[in-house]
Amino acid sequence: MAPKVDQVKSDPGLSQRYDELYSTDAFKSRLHNIVTTSRALLLLSAPGFGAAQYDPTNNSITVWQQSSVGVAKTNMELRDDIFFEMHNAKKSMAFNDLGGSKGYNRESLASGGIKKKAGYALATEWVEWANVAEFVILTALVNNQSTIGQLLPTPPVYQAAFAPGATCWLKFSNYLNAQLASGHTTTYDAAAAPPATGWLGKKILEALATKNKTDLEITSVEMAPPGSLNTRANPFTWGLLNTLQLT
Repeated sequence: MAPKVDQVKSDPGLSQRYDELYSTDAFKSRLHNIVTTSRALLLLSAPGFGAAQYDPTNNSITVWQQSSVGVAKTNMELRDDIFFEMHNAKKSMAFNDLGGSKGYNRESLASGGIKKKAGYALATEWVEWANVAEFVILTALVNNQSTIGQLLPTPPVYQAAFAPGATCWLKFSNYLNAQLASGHTTTYDAAAAPPATGWLGKKILEALATKNKTDLEITSVEMAPPGSLNTRANPFTWGLLNTLQLT
């Protein structure tokens, strides 16, 4: 069994699926250490169906046994659940970073006004955008590195969204437009409700785009196989946004 998995309490079948993912360098180096720090990872199986969940309080991933159509999940689907939730754990840690060094904490958000709330919404959507891109890349890498056959579903979920076109997610602005239209951004700022025509976040993005395009766009080369996403810094820090002169 791969290191740092709770061998006593974890579901044996899920532990085996984890071992299969762990056999690839992409998983081992870029995901394993994200959630398996000082505590062993707990892999739990639950009856019925639902979206897999990572719980940071006990460093566990719960995977439901059935798909949404009520049939038992395949080994590939079980691996995909584990893989996706470990990747989401990385996103959660990036969210925690926003609450600390990036200047967005609950107390200041509550009293920070519309500018700070819009900035936080942009910052969190940016984290999710980068996370989705990396997930697409890592899925392809894991499959390419596997010596025991295809491990994860292909093409990766959301891969088509990064194909060239007017709404291509290579640009953060296009990803944001999709999230605004779906109502997802209201999770972080209620003022972003569709159609969000007067949302301050759009003005913030427009102002920042004139200063920083590098962190707001992904190149097609980065997304092409074998894929490698360059390190980017979240541009929507409160310190930077607070310097923008908006009209």
